[in-house]
Amino acid sequence: MDIYQSAEKRQANETVAAAPEFWRISNEWVAATLFLLPALLHFLIFKYYPVAYSLALSLHRGRLLDPFDRFVGAYHYNLLLRDSYFWQGVINAFLYALVRVPIGAAIALALALLLSQHYQARLFFRVAWYVPVVISSVAQIQIFIWLYNPEYGILNYILQSLGFPKLLWIAHPSTALFSLILLGLWGATPFMMVIYMAALGSIPEDYYEAAEIDGASAWKRFWRITLPLLMPTTFRLGDHDRAGAGRSHPPFFDDVSMGIGQHLCPAHFAGSSSWIQHLPISSVFPVFAPGVFRCRARGWRQSFPDLSLDRYATVVAGYSNALYL
Repeated sequence: MDIYQSAEKRQANETVAAAPEFWRISNEWVAATLFLLPALLHFLIFKYYPVAYSLALSLHRGRLLDPFDRFVGAYHYNLLLRDSYFWQGVINAFLYALVRVPIGAAIALALALLLSQHYQARLFFRVAWYVPVVISSVAQIQIFIWLYNPEYGILNYILQSLGFPKLLWIAHPSTALFSLILLGLWGATPFMMVIYMAALGSIPEDYYEAAEIDGASAWKRFWRITLPLLMPTTFRLGDHDRAGAGRSHPPFFDDVSMGIGQHLCPAHFAGSSSWIQHLPISSVFPVFAPGVFRCRARGWRQSFPDLSLDRYATVVAGYSNALYL
């Protein structure tokens, strides 16, 4: 009888102890949801609703005052996929992102390594390299229009001074894509450089001192210490820049025949061209995907066993970021 009574008492105590734990977890879920609600509403109103609206728009044909006048299904998509200009635009967009992302990461890492050294005027060069991030995109485009102008551009002036003919930098198929890649690199590299500099500062100096004592050269220290420890940063920056390359649409892209939707004038084509344009950009630089997915998977596995507030917020924010990208 004593055994049964002690078992019942122990079970009752466990039930009483589990109740506060349940309420604590429930309160954390409620608090996390309330804190994340403004961000979720922002994504819902300004991100997901326009995406759903553009998808519905691409499946209809109508007028300006009545864009959903007639349902046409996949007619616009079929018409778009049979257009040779569209496929040329897909190739150009894919090449743009495929070249810009890895080259930008390599240049940013090289600049971060250079600017992390101790020498005079280091602060000046850090600020100078970060200027493209501070100025507006309109100012960036005006600078490159001045550089690329076939009549008074500084690049053609240099070519003529060296005895070479003028080039149509943004108006000829052989040079247009290269010119836009330079513009994209100039605008995106400084941000990645700053992130790399912060990541380099987080690497303990003890690793380098131990490797130097063992006789490792600077090149081996870079390959065996610096580069492996920077791989998580590289994965995240590659994911971020891949999305940035997909959103790079300077106003003079229309002059380069790169914009996939530039020849689609009616409004009902806007949705279909936007949806299909995202496909090649989303597949660029897939080498970053495994690392990013592994990091996010670890976040999910670590989050849900105890449902803590900070981990739940990380999970929801990461999931929203994944949908946004």
